[in-house]
Amino acid sequence: AQTVRFIKALMRTAKDTVMSFYYAPAGAADAGTYEICNENRDKFLADAMKLGLKTEIVTEERDVSPDILHIEKNLYAYPAEQSGRARDVSITRAADVEEEVRAVCAQVVWLNQKYGYAYRDMAVVCGSAERYVPAIARVFRQAGVPCFAGEKRTLDQCAFSTFLLTAIELMQGKLKKDTLIAHAKTGLCDLTEYEVCAMENYVFSNVRDGFAFTFPFREAAAEQAREKLMEPLLKLREDAKKAKTAGQLLGCAADYMDRLEAAKKLNRQFARAQKAGLMESAEWNAQVADKTMRILAQAREILGGTSMKKRQLVGLLKTGLRAQKVGVIPPGADEVAVGEISYIRIGDVKAVFVLGANDGILPNYEQSSDILADYERELLLSQLAGLRFTGNVEKQKLAILKTFTKPEEKLFLSFVDDGREKPSPLLGKVCELFDGIRQNEAGKLALTLKQNAYLKTAQALRSFGSGQGLACAEEVASAVLRDG
Repeated sequence: AQTVRFIKALMRTAKDTVMSFYYAPAGAADAGTYEICNENRDKFLADAMKLGLKTEIVTEERDVSPDILHIEKNLYAYPAEQSGRARDVSITRAADVEEEVRAVCAQVVWLNQKYGYAYRDMAVVCGSAERYVPAIARVFRQAGVPCFAGEKRTLDQCAFSTFLLTAIELMQGKLKKDTLIAHAKTGLCDLTEYEVCAMENYVFSNVRDGFAFTFPFREAAAEQAREKLMEPLLKLREDAKKAKTAGQLLGCAADYMDRLEAAKKLNRQFARAQKAGLMESAEWNAQVADKTMRILAQAREILGGTSMKKRQLVGLLKTGLRAQKVGVIPPGADEVAVGEISYIRIGDVKAVFVLGANDGILPNYEQSSDILADYERELLLSQLAGLRFTGNVEKQKLAILKTFTKPEEKLFLSFVDDGREKPSPLLGKVCELFDGIRQNEAGKLALTLKQNAYLKTAQALRSFGSGQGLACAEEVASAVLRDG
């Protein structure tokens, strides 16, 4: 509900507000899949009209492969229409996960070298991150293919969020020892790492509770650290005595961060991480800090005049930070986006590879993680704002549809066929949509990448050396002999 209130405030103040929703015209065969999107769009449109705002609905036609458009319109349509033979969609059968991943890696390299696809033009999506992401990261690294396996983390898993929340906890009421130490260890107070360690060691052995921080410590190094920590905190506590509303409390926190120059310290941390080559960590923390500041600004806008105690405010902020989950691709980086279908955010790409299209994995209706993007999930759960709730089945359908129809040019689907696992019913549905669809064997595709061919040859030679005979498939030997 708070997010909806913020969007309404944004509509009133911004010059232009643009909202994007998935859409299907009334009466379309797949209209049921988009029903939740249509209803929420209509709700926001009605709100805008009540505010007296000029509104306009624009329907965009996508310039993508006809095969992709056909899937978009018919995957969940009843009855579905059949098209001719698919040119831009294929299905690959693999003996195991390793073979499946190596085949995908070979295809990524092939698209990069033969068709000039940048790595950022491709995305690899799997039904289970636990099962696939470690193998993808390892195989791609061995082949020299840059990839970013973004993970799903909440905004409270960041030093800056800890700094903000502990500052609010410390501004009023009883001082807690653990909260003070956690605040000091964020790296955003005026303390060096040595001073933090000296104070933490002293506190561990000599301090029972946070009240002792208001008195001098006996050891010189610990006392110096205590003074540097407590001087700005005591000023914060003095300012917060007059705060009665959420807006005033948040204003005190913002003034405290300004006095400590927290933004400058964050920038220095990001710069050090980048210099050390920790691009993934630096980028993630930078985006988390930016989102946290946005949440702080939204909270001041929404809760401004609400009478609230700091415990309630901390609880609300924690809920907001934990509800926001981020899977990040560093902007501008030429890397293949890798992630689970439940959280990956795919930009504009030419090709998408979907791994693990097996029954029980894709779709996985028992999956507890959120399927929609964070802002979508917030809006869909905002029943108090009059928006409709969507269940996990609908979430899975939308996530699958978004993934299958995201690429502009090519969609590659693959599954494991080891005698125990079955292909996903989705594959059968996709096959029914076309008069014919290309079927591949992962083992043969993998050999188009020379590293895979040499690996198979090495395995055959090791077996031969151990007296098991030379078992090397003709296509493996041919791939090695063609190289060079």
